[in-house]
Amino acid sequence: MRDSESPSGARGSFHPGNGSAARDRAGLGPPRVGGAGTVGNAPDARMLNDWLRGLLEPIQDSGPCNLVGTPCPVVTEAARAAPQAATAAGREAAVLAALDAAGMIDIKERAMFMAQMSHESAGFTRLEENLNYSAQRLRNLYLHKFATERDAENVVAQGQKAIAERIYGKRPKLGNVHPGDGYKFRGRGLVQLTGRDNYRRAGRALGIDLEAHPERVAELETAILTALWFWRSDPELVSVARQGNVERSTEIVNGRRNGLADRQRRYDEWLARLQGEARRGNPPSAGAKP
Repeated sequence: MRDSESPSGARGSFHPGNGSAARDRAGLGPPRVGGAGTVGNAPDARMLNDWLRGLLEPIQDSGPCNLVGTPCPVVTEAARAAPQAATAAGREAAVLAALDAAGMIDIKERAMFMAQMSHESAGFTRLEENLNYSAQRLRNLYLHKFATERDAENVVAQGQKAIAERIYGKRPKLGNVHPGDGYKFRGRGLVQLTGRDNYRRAGRALGIDLEAHPERVAELETAILTALWFWRSDPELVSVARQGNVERSTEIVNGRRNGLADRQRRYDEWLARLQGEARRGNPPSAGAKP
């Protein structure tokens, strides 16, 4: 899910031949996903289902959750405890509870997840991409997309849909091949999921038709699920996060190194906070199986 053209968020594609080297090295291969709400053929189907269950199995006595059509109770309850209109602190608490449910107990990985997601979501205040760019900012970020300053000014004058279409439209790599796809599948969620293909893949894995209803990624519950899906889909990201490698983690999440200083600051703060909690006898819950 990388795209070097984009300033932030999980932008590229997670599929064979694009960003799958880490999975190949780990012997996992890319999961094949079937139709909406279903998983493809064995053995990939079994691998994907096992991974989903192990990722978000409830810590309650309510039995295992099956994300192919059935949301995980623990994560959804954590998300619903901090509804969309809640404060950033409420959302932060919901994400931490979801990490407990997902079994993310490695302190460095946990700190990296919180640092990267808080950067992408502006401190858990935004679950949808802010496209309110000035012409100068657009040209700074996407110089190859705008021939002149006047060109950028004309696009800005047409509004955010026009900006999104110029940035993300007509991008087969993202699956954006239809008019309006750029805005429809703009960055949403904690990880700023972007592009029709990524919405389709995440939705199929989670049993939610996100291609038909992309706005759901901006709901906190789905924002958390898609972020966890993205994170655990890439063994390299998990590995470098556990090493505390902010630079490489940023490259995987962002596609480049945009905001690296802020991501490093957030990581350092989260690591200190989590280590302090562990010393006080409050380590992360083991939750579900990692």
